[in-house]
Amino acid sequence: MFNECASESYISNVSEQGFTPVPNVAPEAIIDIALLSNNSRYNDDGHYDSLIELNTHELAFVDFISCFYSQQGGHFSISSLNKHFKPLLLHHQNYKTTDNKNFIWNLNQQCLKAYSNKYNVSENNISAVKKIELTKEVFGNQSLATNTGFQTTLAWDQVINNLVTDGEIVYTGDNDHSAKVVFRIFYVFYSKALDIKVASIFRYKTDIPCYRNLYNNPDHYIPHPYSKLEDCKKISENRKTEKEEPKTKLNSSYFENDDDNTTIASLMTRQLISAFKDGEDEDEDEEDEDDFDR
Repeated sequence: MFNECASESYISNVSEQGFTPVPNVAPEAIIDIALLSNNSRYNDDGHYDSLIELNTHELAFVDFISCFYSQQGGHFSISSLNKHFKPLLLHHQNYKTTDNKNFIWNLNQQCLKAYSNKYNVSENNISAVKKIELTKEVFGNQSLATNTGFQTTLAWDQVINNLVTDGEIVYTGDNDHSAKVVFRIFYVFYSKALDIKVASIFRYKTDIPCYRNLYNNPDHYIPHPYSKLEDCKKISENRKTEKEEPKTKLNSSYFENDDDNTTIASLMTRQLISAFKDGEDEDEDEEDEDDFDR
């Protein structure tokens, strides 16, 4: 097996030869689709006492649409029926720190830490009254689906138009294709008890069918993903071409002279034609000899 020791040895050998190993990266589009807040008088001044980006939830496309875009006309809406759906809950989410360690997140703890940093006090020294009032505020905001304050969102057609216009994805109409997209929802919570404003970013990744991601790196060529539909089209076109051309006709590409790249097919064809001509010359010589004898 290719264990960790073997991996380290391989990287070391590659580095000694002057090469830098490049990891395989699967590009994906990212778009912000909503900002929700418990404060109906939300004022976006760009300042947060705390900002945490949560770990990504991967959803099947049908579940993603059912969760956020089930309304007629494709308007953004989170049904209260989904309030217990774990990816929507405002507690027991996970996030990664800068040293790549996972921690459990919940809104109550984020508020306490933000207050501690803002006013330079230990969390243990925060008064019981403030903690109780905070608990009441958080209790009324258990899920993104139960938010009743401010919100600004994108409709589904606006989402697709933005992704296509920005060159993130392209429509193919092929069911074999799908575009990986990360949708971000900002949740801004204002605590009146602590007088702080914290923001959390929820991330949801899904595959949009009949689209594919665009690769815009000019330094690398990445082939398009396999398409059964495109493959069938090519086979159909090749069969159509074979039917149109006479069976006795040799492909002209076989006779193209390429000194740098002589294909096996063209070389074989040249040998066969040469042998055929030699055979014809021998027959003509024999006929001439017969005529001379006569």
